Amino acid sequence: MGENFIEPKILIKLAEEHGWVAHKSKKGGSHTVMMKKPGKRKVPIRSTCKGKIEAQVILDELGIPRDKWPDKVR
Repeated sequence: MGENFIEPKILIKLAEEHGWVAHKSKKGGSHTVMMKKPGKRKVPIRSTCKGKIEAQVILDELGIPRDKWPDKVR
């Protein structure tokens, strides 16, 4: 696979700071982590995040305020 634009562990850490819980995906594949939060839909995070737009979509789905996003993603 290609190079990571941003490490998924950075996205996971931000999500956990905002009340999300990381669970390993039972189905496997490229989505290795599922973020869960009561009252919200599950948000999958791939093992490789290849671009800025993909990272922005994930952070937006997680409801992370833009001022908390890493500079690389803004």
